[in-house]
Amino acid sequence: MEIASRAFTGMGLDRLAIDKSLPRDKVREVYRSEARGYVKKALDGDENLEMIVAEEENLIVGYIVLSVNAYRSEIFGFKWASILSLAIDPEWWGRGIGSNLVKEGLKRLREGGARYVEVFTDQNNIAAIRVFEKNGFRVIYSGIILSQYLME
Repeated sequence: MEIASRAFTGMGLDRLAIDKSLPRDKVREVYRSEARGYVKKALDGDENLEMIVAEEENLIVGYIVLSVNAYRSEIFGFKWASILSLAIDPEWWGRGIGSNLVKEGLKRLREGGARYVEVFTDQNNIAAIRVFEKNGFRVIYSGIILSQYLME
């Protein structure tokens, strides 16, 4: 949970972290809660979700969350998968950990029969885009989110 909070908030690489009008403590809690939810689903035996962690020097330094979308798999007639989250502790950035997690994640998805894998990342997160492109992904869509924080 702390890796998610540090990775996405620390350098402002995610939409919520970029939006400085949002309270920082709440933004950090969103990322912690999201990670907590993935862990709970994995521990509860969700067959469509898998987490892989990276360890260095007996520390967990990153993780990737993989998922199979049953609905899209049924519609398209082949196993449709997603990388839901990839987070590396900022102290460990630049050491190939993210790329290795993506490689291992794709290997496991391929072995599980996935034929299509998608990932969503923010367009300003150039490091993540490079990691995904290095592993065979290509940008197919870039969007814009508009928001307004209505304060009292």
